Amino acid sequence: MSNSQGKGEIDWQELNYIIYDNIEKLIDIFGIELNPAGNGEWVGPCCIHDGDNPTAFRVYESGTCWCFTRGCCTDNISLLSFLKMMIEKHTGTEVNALYVTKWIVDNLLEGKNILALPKAVIKRIKTKHVDRIFFEDINSWQQFAGTTSRTYAREFSEEIVKKYHIGECHDRSHRFYNRIVVPHCDTLGRVIGYTGRSLYPQCIRCKLYHSMSAPCPADKSLSIFKKWVHCSGFRTGMYLYNEWNHDQIKEVILVESVGNCLRMIEANYKNVLGTYGASLSKGQVEKLESMGVRHINVIFDNDENKTGLNNALRVANRLEQFQFRILIPPASDVKEMSVADIQRWLKLKGVRYV
Repeated sequence: MSNSQGKGEIDWQELNYIIYDNIEKLIDIFGIELNPAGNGEWVGPCCIHDGDNPTAFRVYESGTCWCFTRGCCTDNISLLSFLKMMIEKHTGTEVNALYVTKWIVDNLLEGKNILALPKAVIKRIKTKHVDRIFFEDINSWQQFAGTTSRTYAREFSEEIVKKYHIGECHDRSHRFYNRIVVPHCDTLGRVIGYTGRSLYPQCIRCKLYHSMSAPCPADKSLSIFKKWVHCSGFRTGMYLYNEWNHDQIKEVILVESVGNCLRMIEANYKNVLGTYGASLSKGQVEKLESMGVRHINVIFDNDENKTGLNNALRVANRLEQFQFRILIPPASDVKEMSVADIQRWLKLKGVRYV
């Protein structure tokens, strides 16, 4: 089963978070005994083997659970697997994960109970996907459009945050929950994609981004725990952040991130573009060519491990047809610099306002 976010594929990890967020409904539906124990955990007797030890079974905020006695669910199995066991226990019928997915949508999210369906009906439920819940599309940007990111409003001017329509997702059923959401527009101002930065801090143990009250995730490859996540179908390698404000332009400044880009705009460098990461794709080079760019100032982060400088040297191979130079900021990145410091530094480097 895939964890990817492409069209027609289910985000299984997000299903586990949805089950966790609706744990009180599960308690009522199945008549199980679970009580909040702090740190995002729920504790009670194991409802799979009907145990009586009041602390034998634990549910975690990471979307996993564990039976500490008989090992009904050892090594933190997913809540999706747990729910599958409970449905099979109550219906007496073996079901697949897609049936459980439909059960989550129809029952937990829409208030319909299909536990009592005849076994023959259950067996006929095969592979109908539920895109409207688990695959965000461009239209789902509308639920963030009226918000203003409180986090970014503290880091940048509110005028900038509103102008670039940067919001926050507080909808637990959305894959971008607890993220700053940044849209990407076309030249007509229409949103054609969006990206989200995690509001969770980086864990010093696993280096991922998750709630500090939850255990470190076992699968580090899941996108849900990454610093940045992009909406389905948004291929960032084909775009440059802030490109919609420029049609034809000869001189640009390239920076790594959205945050760096916004800080440069605050410093009155309007000809700045963001690469959505520390690399430059072939598609982005073609975009620069189509915009008529001739001169490029590349500003990469001044990381402790020199990742930015190393990436800048690799990017240089893609910029041979341009007049370019690579600049490394005196701080870790330009986002950490004040407007005055940026203006002073770039004036010394001979970088002009455009």
